[in-house]
Amino acid sequence: AVLAKHTQAVFDLMGSDPDLEGARRIMRWVERERLDRFTARDCFNALRGTYSKVVQLDPFFKVLVERGQLVPVEATHAGPGRPGSQQYTVHPDLTKVWR
Repeated sequence: AVLAKHTQAVFDLMGSDPDLEGARRIMRWVERERLDRFTARDCFNALRGTYSKVVQLDPFFKVLVERGQLVPVEATHAGPGRPGSQQYTVHPDLTKVWR
């Protein structure tokens, strides 16, 4: 909770950048659901109505990855068909207070 509050304070100091606003929205969802791992599609579905395409979330994920809050999981797609949605893990320091 302390790290999450610190993260929120850092975001607040950075101003009202739309990418930061989107990143903040994603992290509120992650905290509310107490997620330690999720896909971009999961996030999109949870925020449906706010964004019309999954790719609109990419800049927000980039912000969270750059700040170390999310870690992209390397895709392991083998076989026919489309690869699955990008997966992310949440930094363990953010999730340990939920357990």
